[in-house]
Amino acid sequence: GVLSRKPLWLDKIMINSSLDLTHMGSIKPGTSVQVLYPPYVEGAVGVITARESRERWLVSVPEDELRPEPLLLSLRELEFKAMG
Repeated sequence: GVLSRKPLWLDKIMINSSLDLTHMGSIKPGTSVQVLYPPYVEGAVGVITARESRERWLVSVPEDELRPEPLLLSLRELEFKAMG
């Protein structure tokens, strides 16, 4: 599976926490997303695995030719965009 290896935990970043992201109510576990930040994984396609907190989501990104290990990212909604 995608998370069969130990995921790499990434440093969390600070973004203006006063942003109102309630318009993105369609985000839920299983949603495919494109990662916008952090730069080293920008453009990668991942899947929402869980809601971590009110403002953060866990996104799994499978391994590929650029990343030999799958990643588990903790992202704010403005750091990814839903696909579809």
